[in-house]
Amino acid sequence: MGKKSSKPVARPRGRPPRGAPAKRSAERNGASAAERDTLDQQQRRTEKMEALSQLAGGMAHDFNNLLTTILTTADLIGGELIGDSTVLSDLETIKTASRRGSELIRKLLAFARRQRLDLQPVVLGTLLQDTAVVLRRLLPADVELQLEVHEPGCAARADPVAVEQILINLVTNARDAMPGGGTIAIGTACEDVSLAACARRGWGTPGRYAVLSVADTGVGMDPETQRHLFEPFFTTKPVDAGTGLGLAMVYGLVRQHDGFVDVLSTPGTGTTVRVLLPAAEPAARRASPAAGTAQLRGTETILLAEDEDALRRAATRVLEKHGYRVLEAANGAEALEVFGRHETEIALIVADVVMPTLGGPQLIRELRAAGKGVKVLFTSGYPARDAQETRALDPGLPFLAKPWTITELLRRVREVLDQPASG
Repeated sequence: MGKKSSKPVARPRGRPPRGAPAKRSAERNGASAAERDTLDQQQRRTEKMEALSQLAGGMAHDFNNLLTTILTTADLIGGELIGDSTVLSDLETIKTASRRGSELIRKLLAFARRQRLDLQPVVLGTLLQDTAVVLRRLLPADVELQLEVHEPGCAARADPVAVEQILINLVTNARDAMPGGGTIAIGTACEDVSLAACARRGWGTPGRYAVLSVADTGVGMDPETQRHLFEPFFTTKPVDAGTGLGLAMVYGLVRQHDGFVDVLSTPGTGTTVRVLLPAAEPAARRASPAAGTAQLRGTETILLAEDEDALRRAATRVLEKHGYRVLEAANGAEALEVFGRHETEIALIVADVVMPTLGGPQLIRELRAAGKGVKVLFTSGYPARDAQETRALDPGLPFLAKPWTITELLRRVREVLDQPASG
């Protein structure tokens, strides 16, 4: 498009550089009218997405508070309706929709903010089976979804939320490439990547990789389209029909995992996208909520600092139902007062990071400054930003991202309580 700088500039792959608008303005002097028009459009899109990312960041905390309340309340109701299959099915629909809402927020933040990855062993076949219901709802009736799990135990060292985002974006893109219907085949397998294969790609480390492939029978792509496929804002869709961020996000997330993306496509014969993620030894699958919560009980006293009233009430019900005594506080300042009255009783503080008057990290700083030691579990609806603040306080402090489920809350609380006291 414009002239390239003679000095290479290192920047994250899969997202527009922050200095792009200023650089593009400087490039316009030597650009043709068509190139200037293209640069102007890209600048407007960049500014629009930056505004959207700031808006999403501001809303994420409150939005995930609401979703956590919905998920928790639905689980509490479900626990009282054993055997009522119709109502339980309706509750599962509510929970699925709530999780999808959280995924949409994370999807934008993952591109705009480079959300921190929570790497762990992820069995791709299991994740695919668990996500299949959501994927089918993305597709019209004339698109068939086929699952081909060739190596059921093949695991990747990955962030499960990020892998779901990758999968949803690839399936959505494949769907849009088949306006007249067709078939999407999603497969998992394991593959050894050689030194020669890394050399052909121009980077990477040889070794064992877990492979997630998405193949469609759509219109396919010519070589020119493939060359621009992962560029931010590049799209072959009509104006206002797409942002051109989906595949750029896929590329960025895969590179964050130190993985590869391979694309095989020919006009008229469909497209296959293969995502290769570093392999990991599969971990034991976590117990389901129904089987796991019975072992996650306790009798300790917990100080719960949460400014969202409905969420605080729901979390209190969950903890008290599982044996804990809960002292509530609507903000950090109130939590300090409650702690002063019950210091010898409190075994754990569960605190939201962002609260009026006094946030969670500030609460712990004041307690430490007064020489008070207590275990803490931070929670937040904006994990990327707020995890950074808690790591600045202490890199080892436990953190639970919203929206959490009942099992996730109980497991994390039990893990923190069972840790040996520091110092």
